[in-house]
Amino acid sequence: MSSEVLGLQIDKTELEAARDLLEHEINEMKYRQQQLELTNTNLQRQVERLSEEKEEREREAVSYFNSLEKTREACQDLQIQLDHALQQGQDPNSKGNSLFSEVEDRRAEMERQLISMKVQYQSLQKQHAFSRQQLHRMKVLSAHSTQGEQQGESISGAIFSVLSTSGSSFKSRY
Repeated sequence: MSSEVLGLQIDKTELEAARDLLEHEINEMKYRQQQLELTNTNLQRQVERLSEEKEEREREAVSYFNSLEKTREACQDLQIQLDHALQQGQDPNSKGNSLFSEVEDRRAEMERQLISMKVQYQSLQKQHAFSRQQLHRMKVLSAHSTQGEQQGESISGAIFSVLSTSGSSFKSRY
């Protein structure tokens, strides 16, 4: 009977060790699950933040485009006024030197405004192109970020780098 008791005690010890091992594995699995849930939550927040930034960039691009269109219209108006002033200046039926000098002054002023508007127009075109490029980068990076959790951290670093570069570049220009 003592050999049976000894055998049962050995079996009991082995079962307790197996139970302890299984409990340890369960605890490890719970910990891994919590870590994965935390990572998932962080990635979801990052996606939301990137989506908001993307929408903001799109709104900026629309704003730049609208500003560019208004500048184009203003340039066209100034060109019409300049052409009209030039026509009046070349009109042989003008009423004398005082009127001619007023027209010439007006033409010179319009020409200066036209040059200023052209410079502003070119600047806005560059700014718009830059914003489009940044928006494209954001779209590409956003598309890449959805391809896997393993790439999440490196992509978020790249996105942060692009955003900080574009922000500092934009601030340095204006």
